[in-house]
Amino acid sequence: MKSNIDAIIHLEQATYLDSLLPPRDDISREMEAYSDQHRIPSSDPEVALFLEVTARAISAGRALEIGTAIGYGAITLARAMGAEGKVVTIDPSEERIGVARDFIRRAGVESQVEIVRERPSTFCLSSKARSIWHT
Repeated sequence: MKSNIDAIIHLEQATYLDSLLPPRDDISREMEAYSDQHRIPSSDPEVALFLEVTARAISAGRALEIGTAIGYGAITLARAMGAEGKVVTIDPSEERIGVARDFIRRAGVESQVEIVRERPSTFCLSSKARSIWHT
């Protein structure tokens, strides 16, 4: 469950909603703990589930994630899209990218995830960004 409950719901409501989520694998739980411990913003489990359901529902083959953090969203999307899926994730922080690479490798989706170390505003206007989406 989230380490901090927001102002919208009460602890009892958050506990109930958390009980509705499917069990998470070891790497996901480890990433959630790492995120909490190091105060790195990351998707909550219910947001990750929404990403997964959405990617599956539209049969996504490619995804762009802006803000890699520790790779939680990229892993979720890569898994949801299957072996043929491709995630490009952008982050300017070498430190966060290093952590994300390790989690992505351990999750077994490194061949599906391309990490770009750049500011998102710069990358999105680049010819590299255009070439990724026009393949």
